[in-house]
Amino acid sequence: MLSVIWSSQGEWFSTDASVVREVVPLIATRPMVGAPDWFAGLADHHGRLVPVLDADRLLGREPRAATLATRVLMLEVPCLGASRTIGLRVEGVRGIEKIDPRDPNGHGGLLNPEMPHLGEVVTHGDGTVQRVDLGRWLDGDRGRLLFGDDGTVSAPDDPGGSRPPATSDARP
Repeated sequence: MLSVIWSSQGEWFSTDASVVREVVPLIATRPMVGAPDWFAGLADHHGRLVPVLDADRLLGREPRAATLATRVLMLEVPCLGASRTIGLRVEGVRGIEKIDPRDPNGHGGLLNPEMPHLGEVVTHGDGTVQRVDLGRWLDGDRGRLLFGDDGTVSAPDDPGGSRPPATSDARP
């Protein structure tokens, strides 16, 4: 399987290349009040606000400061029955390489319900690589937190999700 190889605190991880739409330099994010620590914020990506997740936090680590090598993987992953765009802030990207997650000499990974996104660990090159599948991680409550039940976010006083269109001549 072709995979994008990326790092977090010196360890290598892989994400299926078929879900990676773009790799971009670190982009500014807008934090959101009350968000979990793994949520880095919303980023403007080609005119669309996209949630960006912090890889260090998703791996149960304290985040490190960004460097010139920090990148954001723009991913298109299944979530709540649809394809959703999310960003993943990573320490750096090594490139695209062929990884065999079914390598008989590898390990199937730990079945940790808190980290369902972590998969197989295989020997690759001069070290090991662990597969990360964010589609599995976004299944359920985390996906609803980021995208709402149907992919839209409703205001608390507007349970139907319908809001009047914004007008430019509105004055206080």
